[in-house]
Amino acid sequence: MRVAVIHSFYQTQNSSGENSVVLDQVRQLRSMGLTVELISTSTDAEISQSGYALRKAFGVATGTGTSPEERLSAFRPDIVHVHNLFPNFSLRWLAKVRQPVVMTFHNFRLGCSNGLLYRDGKTCTHCLDQVGSVIVPVKSGCYRHSSIATLPVAVSRQLSQRLVKGAGTVGVTLSSDSDALVEQFMGSDFKRRQIPNFVEDFMAEPRPSHANRRSWLYVGRLSQEKGIKEMLDSWPEDEELTIVGGGPLESVVTSQCVDRANIRILGAIDRDVLRGLLDNYVGLVFPSRWVEVAPQVVVEALCAGVPVVALEGNSAATTVKESKAGAVYQRNDPRSLGSALRLVRRERDHLSTLGRKHYIAEWTPAVWSERIGDLYRTLIG
Repeated sequence: MRVAVIHSFYQTQNSSGENSVVLDQVRQLRSMGLTVELISTSTDAEISQSGYALRKAFGVATGTGTSPEERLSAFRPDIVHVHNLFPNFSLRWLAKVRQPVVMTFHNFRLGCSNGLLYRDGKTCTHCLDQVGSVIVPVKSGCYRHSSIATLPVAVSRQLSQRLVKGAGTVGVTLSSDSDALVEQFMGSDFKRRQIPNFVEDFMAEPRPSHANRRSWLYVGRLSQEKGIKEMLDSWPEDEELTIVGGGPLESVVTSQCVDRANIRILGAIDRDVLRGLLDNYVGLVFPSRWVEVAPQVVVEALCAGVPVVALEGNSAATTVKESKAGAVYQRNDPRSLGSALRLVRRERDHLSTLGRKHYIAEWTPAVWSERIGDLYRTLIG
């Protein structure tokens, strides 16, 4: 079987789990014996070119731009698997493709200008409820906090949805929460298959029980939608916390923690280094205030047998409820976070076992390979 994987890589300065997931999946598909061609563009390579912003704004609004047609024609795939086309690839080539098309929904870009369904500090479904709405996202500057930058993205939504559905695309959604939202903006007639991403098993050896773990761990972008500021406001003084990550709120987070001896900030670290450190912590805290899609760090934590404490309303909280490997706290109750931390600390070893069990059932490379292989075989008959 021949599979063309299409992805526009995000800038490396904006840490993107999506870029890593695509590369991991290409390697896994090849390990399954499939012939895989990665057809990609890179914002890093294109952004320095003269007139880049204007050209991409026009391309996004009209569905034009770089097309993979020539390489698809030369490769002759059985399946075309799209991950991200924004902003460097066109969409109009989808109307001409004759092979089955699969598209993984890593975000909500086709239904929301910023891809997060998040605005003004809370979940926002305005563009799902008001189909075709352009005024509100433009006025709010939903994309890059700029009305000018938002305009072509907002204008493109309906065209993009028509082109994706017109190609007979089958969507791959990554969690039950994201599946429900994709159905909302793509329509109930849009065919979908829920296939969560995988994480390589980096904890194959049995883990000893360590009663002396002291600190909790936050891993993620330091930005408004990730909820780091609100979590720090209610973080208990008798619990230690280690923060890994960087982003636009870095100075704000640093100032919040400057006089707090129980909190330390490590900055961004390499993914493999992080995986080696995970099991040293009591648990992972995940305070994201947008719904999320399928955060890889949560899967990595459960792979390592590390329980998760998640804020109610994001997809990590749904994973915690399904796996029973952690606790969920409420956003309007400042005491709820402390209660969740104490529960997990008390039951840490038991919750670790449950998390590891859920990882093996849902997120190993073997499970993903079976599910994606079944989808591909179904589509090519």
